[in-house]
Formats: sequence, structure tokens, C-alpha cells
Amino acid sequence: MLIIWFVASCGASEGNLVVATSFVLGERSGAGPSQLDVLEGQSIAFEVELADAVIGHESAQACRHTVSTSEMAVTSATGAQANVVETEILEKTIAWDLRLVLCEPTTDSYVALHTEGPGGIAVVAGCATVPASAQQRDDAGDPRFSNFTATGCDGTVYDPGHDRVFMAHGFTMTITHRSE
Repeated sequence: MLIIWFVASCGASEGNLVVATSFVLGERSGAGPSQLDVLEGQSIAFEVELADAVIGHESAQACRHTVSTSEMAVTSATGAQANVVETEILEKTIAWDLRLVLCEPTTDSYVALHTEGPGGIAVVAGCATVPASAQQRDDAGDPRFSNFTATGCDGTVYDPGHDRVFMAHGFTMTITHRSE
């Protein structure tokens, strides 16, 4: 059974959620060529602030989900490849969502960041290790975002228009709150 409900998070006292990560795109597959080919083997770093987010909750089997979705995310890239990351990935996406899933047993819990642009560019990053300190719930029993760093992350950058898939493994994602 899957139950979904949404609540606007306007004026949340903790501020906007911010996700920061960096990773090396170490694997490439597909026919290509792609404007993203220059990122193969390179470290990319970016931040996503989920501004004016809508918060949703889901329940499925032994897991409870909290999803923060922003149609107005503020993104930025840093590092040597910042220009390519901003123009070829971040500027080509619209909505971003961050999902915190807490399960019983807790070893099944995870956090995931996702976006997909109208041209198909997509970024998905998921972390299998949510620290115990981040496994907090609200009064309704739903996961509550706190400040934490998730480890054991895997990510994919997908460029369907050029038939390219780039992958990264073993990185971290840091989730914090930024005051408005």
C-alpha cells in the first residue's frame, strides 16, 4: 500500500534544504558523443538549494518517505569543471527533489537526490548509508530532515539526447538547512 500526501513548506523555521556533493564521473557508456564527455574522469562539485519546496510524505511497506521538491531550486557548481556543469547540466534541469527514506530495518534506509530536465538530462544520486543521527522522525512518524552527511553514495548523470550515461561511486552528500 502506497500513501502520498503533500504539505507546502512556506516559512519553515529551519530554512531551505541544501544538498552539496562532489564526485568523479569515472564510468561512461553509450554511443555518444556528448557535450558531457569532457567530464569523464573529472571531479564535479555542485550545490542545490531547494527553495520554495513542497514537502510530501509517503508510506510503503516498512518504509516512510519524506520528499522535498523544488521547482525553483538554486544551483551552483564549483571547481575546475564548474562552467561545464552549470551550462550543460544545472541550467538544463528544472525541478529537484530530495527523498529521505527511513525503514525497518534501518539498514534499508537511504537518501536520494534527483532531477530531470525537459531535454532529458538527469542526475540521480543515492546514498545507502544514512547516519543514525539523521534517522529522526516528526510527531506523525515521518522522516524529518536534519543536518547530516550521507555516505556510500552512487550517482548517474544521463544525457539521453546523446546516448551517454556517466556514473560515480563511493562519494558523500551533505544535507543542511539554510536560513531564508
